[in-house]
This record gives sequence, C-alpha cells and structure tokens, in this order.
Amino acid sequence: MKKILSLLLVVAVIFMLGGCSGGEDKKTAETVCTIDMDYVVQTVTLSSEDDVVVLQKNEIKSSIPEMVALGYSEEAINDAVEQCKTDYNAIEGVSYSAYFQDDYLYETITIDYKNADFEALLSNGFIEQADGETPDYISLELTMEGFSQTGYVCE
Repeated sequence: MKKILSLLLVVAVIFMLGGCSGGEDKKTAETVCTIDMDYVVQTVTLSSEDDVVVLQKNEIKSSIPEMVALGYSEEAINDAVEQCKTDYNAIEGVSYSAYFQDDYLYETITIDYKNADFEALLSNGFIEQADGETPDYISLELTMEGFSQTGYVCE
C-alpha cells in the first residue's frame, strides 16, 4: 500500500533544476490534473507562479474492496495509512491526512514548495535529482509534460 501511495506521488511530480524568476509581476495559475486507474482516482491541483509550482495538493480516492481483491488486507491498509501519517507529516512542507468512508480510502497529500525542505523531499522520494543536484524549484511545464506522458488529463 505504501509503495502504491509513493508511486502515485512520484508519478505526480516531475522535476527540474532551475532558479527562481526575478520578476515582480508573476503569472499565477491553478492547474488540475486527474487520472483514473482501476481502483484509484487521483486529482492533483498545482498552484503556480510563472513556471514555478508553489503548492501541490494530491487527493486520492481508493476502493477498499478492490484493494482487498488485489491481496491487501484491511489491516495492512490501515497500517500503511498510519505509517504515511507519521512519515509524511514529519517532512517540512508536507502534510498528509486520510479517512475511511463507505468502501473508500480518501487521502490528501499537500506539498508547500515555498516552505518545503527540498533535501528532505529528495531523500524521501518525493522529488528526483536533475543533473545530480537537488532542484530548488518544481517546473510546471515539465510537470505537465510528465503528467501527459503518464495518462493524466489536465485542465
């Protein structure tokens, strides 16, 4: 279960090394990307200033019966959720919450890139290195390209 959550998060974020824009007037935008994969629906909302993603909110809805059919026990699902709460909330700039309702697990992972510790994001698999260096911002353009390549529909 934790591997699935981590995979969704890693797939949801594509990164590149770059510098911050120096301009005063920044174009702000909100982009929403969605993917429906068998038993999981994920919606990612990206708030950006120019090409810099400043906030990412992942909302994940997973079908418990379908997860159980794939071999995950309800106990293992609960344990994974508790572990994610502990691990993700310990990372500066990241918040994680989850609840169960009816036959679904609803999760929200928010990354505030303005306050995030990029080294911690890197070491915990939330972002990847570009050219062997820790990125200092998340590129909206590259993130959108990655989403497109992995089946997300963005508006």
